[in-house]
Amino acid sequence: MVALCDLAETTTTDAIDSFLETRLVVSQLSDESLFLSQIQVIVESFQADTQTAFGREIDVIDVLKQGNLLVSSLGTSNYFTAFYDYYYRDFPVYSTSEQFLDQNDAWENCQVSSKGTNLVAATDTQNIAHWIPGWRFGCYIDEALFASTLECYYNITCLSLLRNVYSLPLEVQVLKVTNDSRFAVDTTIGTIVRQLFIEDLAATFNFTGYFMACLPSQCIYTIVERRSIITVITTVVGLLGGLTKAIDLVVPRAVRFIRRHGHKWKRIIKVKPKINTNTTVTC
Repeated sequence: MVALCDLAETTTTDAIDSFLETRLVVSQLSDESLFLSQIQVIVESFQADTQTAFGREIDVIDVLKQGNLLVSSLGTSNYFTAFYDYYYRDFPVYSTSEQFLDQNDAWENCQVSSKGTNLVAATDTQNIAHWIPGWRFGCYIDEALFASTLECYYNITCLSLLRNVYSLPLEVQVLKVTNDSRFAVDTTIGTIVRQLFIEDLAATFNFTGYFMACLPSQCIYTIVERRSIITVITTVVGLLGGLTKAIDLVVPRAVRFIRRHGHKWKRIIKVKPKINTNTTVTC
């Protein structure tokens, strides 16, 4: 379990380092509330993706282990028997798969599936068997660990039994139940491992740094509002006053200009009288 914890820590650290190298690309500058909500979604997606990638690594190990029919060195997945063959005068060795109960209390053969596990019993000094709450054993030690829980470590009686049975020299402190943890007492170790042993992923957001990095050269905004009747009247009066002022400035100048230069456009019409001459000749 310590090795799994170290592996989860390394995976998380590498994922965070890679995440910090990514850039946030947006089409326009976001306000603080929108920025915080976007970053929160990104962080949650990052955590889910990291957990999924770590879980796939565990699944690959399971597939390789099951596909190659690996035999546990503890003898929990298979047991071997040898019988003397009088015909061949040999001792052939036969491998038989162990069987364990699955989640539906149905027997599973380790050759078919390695998910089956059974409860663990410990015998005290008086040869009395006691079930250890939360402890399981199965085809492989990792599968048994993932199916187990930490319930025993919350119980002083259970820890005392373990110390007596296994002669543990170290003093193990009893875990305290707290509401701050998102993992319940009966949460399987497999669930905790796949969630990278993380209680909460804290992230700090720096909106000021984001704003300064994306500082715009100019800001344009539009205010849409409905004009009041007083504003409309004031605007019309202002337009009329401006028009009157323009007329006062333009019309006098136009009249003076016309008077000064109007004669240039006058036509001078000369009337030539028509004389009728009647000549009478008398012979």
